[in-house]
Amino acid sequence: LEMIGLYRRLAREPGAIAGYRVIFERLARDDAYPFLVHCSAGKDRTGVVCALIHAVLGVSEADIRDDFMLTVKHYDGLKNLEARVPQIMAGVSFSDWTVEALAPIFTVEADYLQAFLDAVHEDHGGAENFLTGPVGLDHATLDAIRERLLEAG
Repeated sequence: LEMIGLYRRLAREPGAIAGYRVIFERLARDDAYPFLVHCSAGKDRTGVVCALIHAVLGVSEADIRDDFMLTVKHYDGLKNLEARVPQIMAGVSFSDWTVEALAPIFTVEADYLQAFLDAVHEDHGGAENFLTGPVGLDHATLDAIRERLLEAG
């Protein structure tokens, strides 16, 4: 499995982009809080959304990557992977994957998030342009998010 490619697609696929719009429009509302972000593994789509939220709030990319890598301290996707492979395979239509083939899905690497950030920069010049471009948010929505989250701290 090619995780770098997955993260680049998270910056380009229409379904992912539509999902970001829903999330960020919700974040701009007063009744959105507390707010929980999660996905199946809690690291890939969740990590990208958290990175975008941080970017809107003015967090540096170095700090965004450091925050993403905190996942390593709290997530051990490889733990018991060998024992879980049969269970994972039962849920898919093909069953010839190996532990080695599945391992990237259950790991966190700084290069994964960097691939997303690079795609956003290459295609749009940065997160704010990405959010106001293909995601379709206006600056008032981003300002509302900043107001709610920066005042909350």
